[in-house]
Amino acid sequence: MMLIKGAIVHRGSAAGENHLSVKDILVEEGLVTRVESSIEPAPGMEIINASGLIAIPGLVNAHTHSTHGLLRGVPADLPLELWMLQSLLLPLPDDAELSKLVVLAGAAEMIRSGVTAVVDHVRLPNQTEPAGIIPVVEAYQRAGIRAKVAPLVRDLPYVSTLPFDVPSWVKEKLEDGRLSAAKIGSALDEMAGWFKGRPSRVGMMLGPSTPDRCSADLLRKTKELADKHSLGITMHFVESRRSSDSCRKVHGRSAVAVLEDTGLLSPDLNLSLVHAVHIDDPGIDAVAAAGASVVHCPVSNLRLGNGPAPVRRLLDAGVNVALGTDGLGTGGSESMFGPLRMASLLHRNDPDYRKWVTAAEAFRMATLGGAAIVSRGGQSKGLELGARADIVLLDGSSLPLMPLNNLVEQVAYSADSSCVRTVIVDGKAIFLNGKMIAFDEQGLMDEIHSRWRHRIRHLVTFLEEPWPSLFLDEKK
Repeated sequence: MMLIKGAIVHRGSAAGENHLSVKDILVEEGLVTRVESSIEPAPGMEIINASGLIAIPGLVNAHTHSTHGLLRGVPADLPLELWMLQSLLLPLPDDAELSKLVVLAGAAEMIRSGVTAVVDHVRLPNQTEPAGIIPVVEAYQRAGIRAKVAPLVRDLPYVSTLPFDVPSWVKEKLEDGRLSAAKIGSALDEMAGWFKGRPSRVGMMLGPSTPDRCSADLLRKTKELADKHSLGITMHFVESRRSSDSCRKVHGRSAVAVLEDTGLLSPDLNLSLVHAVHIDDPGIDAVAAAGASVVHCPVSNLRLGNGPAPVRRLLDAGVNVALGTDGLGTGGSESMFGPLRMASLLHRNDPDYRKWVTAAEAFRMATLGGAAIVSRGGQSKGLELGARADIVLLDGSSLPLMPLNNLVEQVAYSADSSCVRTVIVDGKAIFLNGKMIAFDEQGLMDEIHSRWRHRIRHLVTFLEEPWPSLFLDEKK
């Protein structure tokens, strides 16, 4: 049991309200069981002195790519399709220990920014090798964060979907032919079996890449496995205009129609569609009717030149919207404060300010919106009774929160990682009084630098290739 004493409790996230009161919070078996003005501690109970600290629901990073953790800053200043082309050629962590270190480093950055749960759409070195997921899972287990690990899979050659010609040496490296949907499905089935009986804090989702890189067979197999193992599904969705056009080229119909035809746009599935920048109004209606979620990644969308997602239209249609950082190669950071701030500020070009995305709406996306994806059918209730005890304690004396006039506004527009004092997941402190509990952060960074340093020269040479010129001769 844990008793959080004297916290300033925020309990208005679901309605966008700003109700604050000083309370004690009792946590039993990972759940919030009492929130009262004063609770007497029992013998042996872990007590956290939260005087002057503000308790909020944990932030949820609903989309990242952990194994892109070594790509921060490269490749840069390119549109999505060129960025993808480069990233597929750049080396992933090629051994289990380095993979574990990279995932752990990303988890550390998230935890320091108040993230208690993450959906990791992870690219593995070999998508048909089930063992590749093990170091990723072990890293999240060690960090103490809640995680859904979704192996990224595709069975169509990436180069064939591009609207421009690429150098022959690139085709030789990437034109891997059509992989077997059955073989990928078998590997995913084995991974899902491996998770059974393991602690539920780190679980699995299914992660088809995007409709235009997956055959109808693979998408149907995804639906079959989701039903068989009760798994959620996350996938990229009409992130750029070119990806939307590519889907019509590959499947002969829109991305929404592909999901409907393959059974993925169904109310009985926990489906989250990442980006959805170029979804139209009929598509929004179909997503809302299916009860699917959309994960908004505003920083990544702007960096890659894809523009903003239609968040106001999605919210007005009743779609659950969550927030994600995307991978470090495009989002630049695993901190959720950047996407949280951008999610509100980006959508203010309408002269009717009543249609702006508010700070309260962005805060809900970053908390309950993401929790609904990670914990569908479970406890995603903020700090209400019966909620999972995923709690962040912010320092009320930190500069971004001084003076505390409006907590939600200040968290959305002013807060940063310096405000985060303690992070609790499943009723256990994983970051306490500004210090990581489970591992040595400096030792982790030193080990990563040591292992990665010898690859930098190759990386610099590779990035000198004239990538931007490829867009000058697009296929019509």
